[in-house]
Amino acid sequence: MNIFVEFCLVSCKVLWTFVLAGTRWLVRPKEKNVMGQVCVITGAGSGLGRHFAKEFARRGATVILWDINWESNEETAEMVRQIYSDITNRIPEGSVDGEEGDVSQIQPKVYTYLCDVSKREEVYLTADKVQREVGNIDILINNAGVVSGRHLLECPDELLERTMMVNCHAHFWTTKAFVPKMLELNHGHIVTVASSLGLFTTAGVEVSSIFSTDKVTVYLPTVYPRLFYLKTPVKPLSIANSVFYQDYCASKFGAIGFHESLSHELKAAEKDGIKMTLVCPFLVDTDMFKGCKIRKEIAPLFPPLKPEQCVQQAMRAILTDQPMICTPRIMYMVSFMKTVLPFDAIVCMYQFLGADKCMYPFLAHRKESMNNNESKLPAIMQLPLEKKYHL
Repeated sequence: MNIFVEFCLVSCKVLWTFVLAGTRWLVRPKEKNVMGQVCVITGAGSGLGRHFAKEFARRGATVILWDINWESNEETAEMVRQIYSDITNRIPEGSVDGEEGDVSQIQPKVYTYLCDVSKREEVYLTADKVQREVGNIDILINNAGVVSGRHLLECPDELLERTMMVNCHAHFWTTKAFVPKMLELNHGHIVTVASSLGLFTTAGVEVSSIFSTDKVTVYLPTVYPRLFYLKTPVKPLSIANSVFYQDYCASKFGAIGFHESLSHELKAAEKDGIKMTLVCPFLVDTDMFKGCKIRKEIAPLFPPLKPEQCVQQAMRAILTDQPMICTPRIMYMVSFMKTVLPFDAIVCMYQFLGADKCMYPFLAHRKESMNNNESKLPAIMQLPLEKKYHL
């Protein structure tokens, strides 16, 4: 075909995509039915992962919960079971028609698996176990992640590497484990829960952390995680009271790059039955970002998102096969401005908004919380990291 003619056709297709995108704003697309489908959610023990599990359960999907924390994962599972029970109890006896009747006939279930997604072998073994015990999956929600806690130069290299594994590399392992069957069936949906900080960044979010519960998980440099069962009662540590720190923003940029590359690869392979959705929320109103502040005059324009609101918007995007969702919508504009403005102009905008130092109060809050927790830990837990190797 003549290249000029082909260019004209491509231009028409591009214009048509604008028309379709505009139509989505005016006419809400119909949501697809996920009843009876199998959904794997990583990081399901708390936060957005827990809300995703509840939303899919309400729609009659079988949910498979992965988390590094067995106790919190079981708490999520119990919430899902309650949702299934409530749906069943609302169904009139003998009813077989309608959505609720279908749920009764399908009888969705919830499965829990203990898995550290940063460990490749553990991901593959758990995925194989899922396929043996449950069967093929239809939806993969790559949600597990860790968040910031220290400046880059204060963080050991080994722990920086771990955040890259949790927030980015784990997406490779889960995809390699589950996508082959999706490719065979040309059916499935892959969701990447990233962050607006994977589209643009700011100071103070170079490194990140994770949390533990009353069974304190201590992550030490150069060694694998070790689980210490403390005889002395210790108040459970929250996500804001962490014991290890790693890279964050770079991992979210990597996760987004992986997602976009995989999307193009599926298109090139003409696997249109496999859908992709990228979720990029702004700061979510949880303990993970407690203390993060921008300029007070601007703050009402950028309020932290409620977890329920964030997941509900993400669910609408997933169920309508929307390729990408940024919440709130103003994040689209911020991301666009970053691509067209000179770097010095971006710096000026950051300074005006107070975004250049928005994480500093958060880091101070994190440090104070850590100090409070250290004072409550048994003496052996307060030893320097290098002295804990012999426990």
